[in-house]
Amino acid sequence: QKIIAKIATCLELRSASLQSTQSQDEFKLEDLKKLEPILKNILTYNKEFPFDVQPVPLRKILAPGEEEHLDLEEDDEEGGAGAGSPNSFPARVPGTLLPRLPSEPGMTLLTITIEKIGLKDAGQCIDPYITVSVKDLNGIDLTPVQDTPVALRKEDTYVHFNVDIEIQKHIERLTKG
Repeated sequence: QKIIAKIATCLELRSASLQSTQSQDEFKLEDLKKLEPILKNILTYNKEFPFDVQPVPLRKILAPGEEEHLDLEEDDEEGGAGAGSPNSFPARVPGTLLPRLPSEPGMTLLTITIEKIGLKDAGQCIDPYITVSVKDLNGIDLTPVQDTPVALRKEDTYVHFNVDIEIQKHIERLTKG
């Protein structure tokens, strides 16, 4: 688990370097290729990990109102906001909308249209997007989580999206609550 968490950190760093316009602190493709033998031998790998990174914390799905406490089984020292710490993660890449499900007789599909959202500081938002999820009473995802693309424009106190989200389960198949 620790090795997989470190690999996840390396992938986050590679993703951040691809999205960054600055060339310092890059995680190069050659670096990423050093992980290939580890991935091929993941069950038996016991050598030193090639990069000094902290593992990505295990993410827990939280029920509404539950506070987030990142628990990480780690026997190394805990550092500050260095590579791989929760404060240095790049934001998720928005735009993961899924297509409409095929229709079935007697079943109802749900499409949510997000035109705009009003925020008092809308003009200060950087690359705003909305994450849509359907959860049960325990906070467990019932459908895949979807992110809208980045907003089309910001105007006064509104962020405009004009996007349809196709809920990935028929309404009749959603559990109560």
